[in-house]
Amino acid sequence: MDPQEFEGFQWVVAETLRGITPKAYKMHGAAWEIDDRIMGLVDGFERATMEQRAEVRAGLTDGECVVLGRYGHYAAGLALGERSERRLTTGIVCTAMATSASEDWRDVMVTIAQHHFVADELGVPVVELFDRAAEFADERVRDLFRAFGRRTDITLEAFGWRVVAMDQGKVFHWF
Repeated sequence: MDPQEFEGFQWVVAETLRGITPKAYKMHGAAWEIDDRIMGLVDGFERATMEQRAEVRAGLTDGECVVLGRYGHYAAGLALGERSERRLTTGIVCTAMATSASEDWRDVMVTIAQHHFVADELGVPVVELFDRAAEFADERVRDLFRAFGRRTDITLEAFGWRVVAMDQGKVFHWF
């Protein structure tokens, strides 16, 4: 992405996430307008260079990271219900962008286990999905994403998740 386009994209990221508090961002229910706007950010993340992605990550507030992470969680359930590879991809990319090297690696694995499960369910090549997501992650957690995508022992139950069908679609609940 050229510098002028990147500057405009940074503004779009800020405008999209501005004013959305983690408390206000819903974790369950039907997809809503902000989900589509967050999903749209992934197009820019994909066009950005690794250095530009790192700059965006560095500029995110803790609250914005939480919102992106919650979208990532919510998108996994939407992807399962919609049978949407694109929704799954945007969810794991947002999760990778929001994941900090300071997070406990076990918590990261619990989070991305949903994406692994959905990829299996949809027939999406898991290794490719996680290798691609690693490109968006902080360099200190990239290997975790890559290694997790190669695991063959992932079950929802092992990571404390279950799928619950609701009127609005499928969601993951942690038990």
